[in-house]
Amino acid sequence: DSAIDTVASNVFPECDLSTGSHVMLFILLLEAILFGLFTMCMMCDQWSVVLTSATKIDRLKNEKNGVSQTKRDVCMNLNEVFGGEPRFSLTWLLPTEVRFS
Repeated sequence: DSAIDTVASNVFPECDLSTGSHVMLFILLLEAILFGLFTMCMMCDQWSVVLTSATKIDRLKNEKNGVSQTKRDVCMNLNEVFGGEPRFSLTWLLPTEVRFS
């Protein structure tokens, strides 16, 4: 018996881990890892946009697309991304209507 079988049989005695269950567990683990990698890549991409005020495509084209030539503060960029609130607000985490001043 493997360690997973031992732990599962101690915690859930009615659980039967057959070979099919091991395959499904492996697929679920692989899916979770891929989702985590995708989420981390998207988070890094968005953070780079907040830091530089330009998307990756704009940086590759060397375009500013209406962004002023002055370097904007990271806090100002975060406020714009999260809906224009002057400081951290719970509305940053809720899907509410965006109001720009």
